[in-house]
Amino acid sequence: TTNTSSYIHSPTRPKNKRTKKKTSLLVFLIEEHLSIKHANSTNQGKMATPDAVTVLKHSLVSPPSSAAATEMSLPLTFLDMPWLHFSPIQRLVLYEVPQLSRAHFIEHIIPKLEHSLSLTLQHFLPLAGNLIVPSNSNSGTPEIRYKNGSSLALIIAECTTTDFNYLTANHARNCCDFHPLIPELKPSTEDDSGSSARITPVLALQVTLFPDCGMSIGI
Repeated sequence: TTNTSSYIHSPTRPKNKRTKKKTSLLVFLIEEHLSIKHANSTNQGKMATPDAVTVLKHSLVSPPSSAAATEMSLPLTFLDMPWLHFSPIQRLVLYEVPQLSRAHFIEHIIPKLEHSLSLTLQHFLPLAGNLIVPSNSNSGTPEIRYKNGSSLALIIAECTTTDFNYLTANHARNCCDFHPLIPELKPSTEDDSGSSARITPVLALQVTLFPDCGMSIGI
């Protein structure tokens, strides 16, 4: 038989510094893993679900009628083309506002947000437009097109089933918990001119209320 005693670590054998470092790192990783599992199990009932958000209002915000340009076309450059194959960039900002009531949110905050958004869009007209991608390369190049009457989708929602502190705390969270707070960009497949093209809004916003806790703005 093969003698395997030389491969067995003896408890009485002194450990070198490298072994101590490896052991300390292993203990740290185990403790970190257990703490994450404990945090997930503690907050299991507080995570977001697909129906965690209730939509209160759908708004279409346009630039003021006094905007200088009535129509604008912004062709994509060669460096812009690769981004057409990626998913849209998503951003979420959470604001802690204690004692924020639903009435104050709807009656005061939302009207001011809609008004300020409209004023801002007059300086960034393409953000209220659409991304036009022709299905046939012979029909033209992709472009961002704004015309008079174009608007940006603004969704007003409320979330009462997800703990606001759970989303903002410094611990591991599932990225799916944030998805209901981000608006969807829903493309259509036909241009207004009748030609076949993929039309996608450039931008959409969602403002979500967390009663008595705060609010979030998803982009």
